[in-house]
Amino acid sequence: MSRVSDKFRLLHRLYEAGGSMTHHSAIAALGVEQSKYRRLRTELENDGFVRREQGETRRLALTQKGRSHYESTFSGRGRVTKEVELYAPLVDLLAASVDDGVVLNTGSLRRRGGWMNPDVVALRVVPRALGGGVVIAIESYEVKKWSGAWGPAPVYETAAHGAFSHRANLVIEWATDVTYSYAYLLEYGEHIIEACRRFGVGLLVMKPVRDDAWELERVLLAGDSPTSDVRIQEFAGSLLRRKRYAKERSVLQALAGETEDTDDVDEDEELNDDE
Repeated sequence: MSRVSDKFRLLHRLYEAGGSMTHHSAIAALGVEQSKYRRLRTELENDGFVRREQGETRRLALTQKGRSHYESTFSGRGRVTKEVELYAPLVDLLAASVDDGVVLNTGSLRRRGGWMNPDVVALRVVPRALGGGVVIAIESYEVKKWSGAWGPAPVYETAAHGAFSHRANLVIEWATDVTYSYAYLLEYGEHIIEACRRFGVGLLVMKPVRDDAWELERVLLAGDSPTSDVRIQEFAGSLLRRKRYAKERSVLQALAGETEDTDDVDEDEELNDDE
């Protein structure tokens, strides 16, 4: 589906509104003239996708056929079967632009409490704002497979990562059979974009390209987290003490001009196979 038709936009608006909306609201949401709206409505009625509801407020509603048509048409196809398959390519994409730090795949490190575990973390050595020396800057990334009509829930999950990172980002996979454009994302991902702006969450799109390659496009910049730097540095330390990240720890220590410390801690991890 490379182009968004007005008929499909109307189906989308109805779907996102819970299945029905007033005619006035539908016209305003589409931004079309009343005459064009009537034509679209008639065409969709002839298709059996919508029906008019009479009552105190006249409304346009999706039929079951219309709902099924929308869900099947808009589903698209993602490249991966499981979310975990996106972690490694994302690490490579981010690492290509990080020359003052490292990027870690943390998706298999499950923490108790649900949301308190990002899938990917970038750690950079940066000058301390006051007092001299350096500090570790953390940027977290929560990854989601293609799903079509995104809601705001992934943003809430990502925003929780601001408790231990300077900036929190949400990364969404784009479908292989849907041509990417910002206009398309803005039209059908409006809820996720609005939520990202409200919570200061960064938004990036992983676009499948030739062969098995990916491209990363940033849509929104992340805002700064209000969390104290002490807590963020504690989280960085808890990651870097793990044996699996010994190489990355050495890189950061070299960048910071510190003596290498080999006091590793035992790993406590599970693979997120359910994602």
